[in-house]
Amino acid sequence: MAPGCLGGDDEIETGRVSVGGTESDETARLESGGVVDVEGGTMRVTATDVQRSIISPLRDNDVYEPEGGQFLMVQVETDSSRWSRPGQFLELEVDGTRLDPESEIPYRVFLNDNRDELAFGVRSMESALGKVLLTHEHQTRWNVPDSLVEQFGTAPEFHLQSATISEFEGETALDLTVENRGERDGVFRCTTASESGNKLPETVLFTVPSGQEVATTITNDAVASWPSDAGFSHSVERDTRAFAIESRE
Repeated sequence: MAPGCLGGDDEIETGRVSVGGTESDETARLESGGVVDVEGGTMRVTATDVQRSIISPLRDNDVYEPEGGQFLMVQVETDSSRWSRPGQFLELEVDGTRLDPESEIPYRVFLNDNRDELAFGVRSMESALGKVLLTHEHQTRWNVPDSLVEQFGTAPEFHLQSATISEFEGETALDLTVENRGERDGVFRCTTASESGNKLPETVLFTVPSGQEVATTITNDAVASWPSDAGFSHSVERDTRAFAIESRE
């Protein structure tokens, strides 16, 4: 493979096409992971996963876990300088309609500065949908796999049962108990802020199977900075996803 180029057609299940080279004179249609020729190079768009929540490094590691929604995870690869931030031109269509970016569920969240990793907020819905497509400004569409679309209708539902500050092997620790009342296994995500608060909160994630409760002990640099007798700076509710302690200054 030449440096800076995407993989060839033999590395994916679908072939490479030029814009306008398939269904009509205006639109190319590919499966997820397909490569299309664009101005100055090539582009590949892949729908990778459906997650109940995300953590955005570009927004101070804020946790997004909207009521009644999930996130379709997408990766965009291109070697064209024309599309230096390709994800900002990508849209999501469900049954031929572009989703409303003004809804209470975040429409599109970028996960890095290059804007080539992003998450689309989708409302939990029946899995018996028509086509779900990712569309780009240059008139190419990628089909979202049915295996991912089916997950739109079954979401993990996390309930934080308890959160306490303790000690573990001589260091401060955070004990969490989380229940998943949803119909699908999922990854619970939250963050822990250091005592000084001058660093990005550290991310925490662990799997909670459907219908089960998981108790875990968190030890990381942020939690280690807490005094073991500290108290939280916030109330602890079932939907708490960011943990910080009261300042002693």
